[in-house]
Amino acid sequence: DEYDYMGVIRAYLPAFMAQVGDERGITEKDILARPQLFEIAFRFMVRAWMNSEPHDQEAFESWRAFCGRVEDGLRSIVDDNGPRAKIGVFTSGGVISAALRQVLGLSNKRTLSINWTIYNSSVTQLYYGRSGRHEDALVLGFNSIAHLETAGDKGLMTFR
Repeated sequence: DEYDYMGVIRAYLPAFMAQVGDERGITEKDILARPQLFEIAFRFMVRAWMNSEPHDQEAFESWRAFCGRVEDGLRSIVDDNGPRAKIGVFTSGGVISAALRQVLGLSNKRTLSINWTIYNSSVTQLYYGRSGRHEDALVLGFNSIAHLETAGDKGLMTFR
């Protein structure tokens, strides 16, 4: 269950426009029509959300709450299936980034950088070992696209 990206956009697009867009003559329509410009704006907006910067929109899930929900979900999977069970979870880059943030102790800045590098349908492996404790988890693999590479079609390797 991904975070509310539309809530993030509604909350922080005005700040982006005020700080960056207006002075450069960029319109909201430009941001939505140009993928590279949208990426720049969205990075700004997600960073503001991660830092709990104030906004004028209705309240929505905070970054901290989202990360807690991801951690709770992983803990539930391990508790329900045992620490060494082989489980497949299909999710988005935001959830994967939040999981890696917790397991590796990443900063918000690093987490955001990693989020933008995750291939669609890539494989990330987490290992919980005998203890099953979340704080003992290890990353055995990240962002593997071997299954796409063997197909020989570079068009399958996408990010967003």
